[in-house]
Amino acid sequence: MKTGIWKYADNLKTIDKEFQCSMNEGNTPIIRYSDIYIKRDDLNPTGSYKDRGVAYRISKAKKNGEKTLVISSTGNFAISMSKYAEQFGIKIVAFVPINISKEKENILKDTATIINKVDKPILQALSYAEQNRVSYVRQSTDEGILEGFKTLMLEVLENNIKFENILFPVSSGTLLLSTYQILEDLDIITKPRLIAVQTTYNTYIAREFCQGYIKSLIPSIATSLNVKLRPQRFTDIIQAIKKTNGSAMVVNEKDIIKTKKLLWDNDINVGFETSACYFASKSMDLSGNTLVISTGSLR
Repeated sequence: MKTGIWKYADNLKTIDKEFQCSMNEGNTPIIRYSDIYIKRDDLNPTGSYKDRGVAYRISKAKKNGEKTLVISSTGNFAISMSKYAEQFGIKIVAFVPINISKEKENILKDTATIINKVDKPILQALSYAEQNRVSYVRQSTDEGILEGFKTLMLEVLENNIKFENILFPVSSGTLLLSTYQILEDLDIITKPRLIAVQTTYNTYIAREFCQGYIKSLIPSIATSLNVKLRPQRFTDIIQAIKKTNGSAMVVNEKDIIKTKKLLWDNDINVGFETSACYFASKSMDLSGNTLVISTGSLR
């Protein structure tokens, strides 16, 4: 019996069964609170949807005979890569920002990953990879990561609920883009509206659709959304949103924290990224069934 993302192997680019790695990611529940549905991908093995893409990329590394991978991350991706790589015998060299949260840094320190806290994680990771002739896996551009992310929407489609709106916590926008791509692959004509939610610290995508917010120079408490760079696939992401008649919203810190308390008071123990999406779902004028993608659980 296939486990984790490999339940959907027929919908993904082929990885031979002998190389398919899984920690039983996926198969996360959809719950309902008030009139909003929440896809609990924070219940994945390392606490985020990143596990889906990582399971595929680690499998690809095994297939290719790669022994070492270089990554850059604000935290969640590094945690996922580190846990999966350790499980399946691959070395990870991670470049993370100097201001990485202590909580995430401590989790990484409990793995075999080599951690480099630097000023420019992406540039320094790329330089290290080139000098040492190893693969640099950047979540926002790596095709293997994108492939694994497709399984989230495949799970959603298995439910008996038709969703008119799906809200994503967005930094690089890769999950939103992969969702659009699998909907295209399946020739689904009437697609849900894809909606990007960002914080006041990183508004690269949201500012194409909304105004009126006050930009912040202080990193967000939703730390995985703090990559303050123009997404590599910016144009593709904007087009995916527009082609689904989607939109975006910027949520400030006060509303993120307030919503996190509301959800936790009702035994929905999700992280700040999810809280931002839930607030947006209640604040926007959305009709039909609405799904929030939950990720980045508080540890």
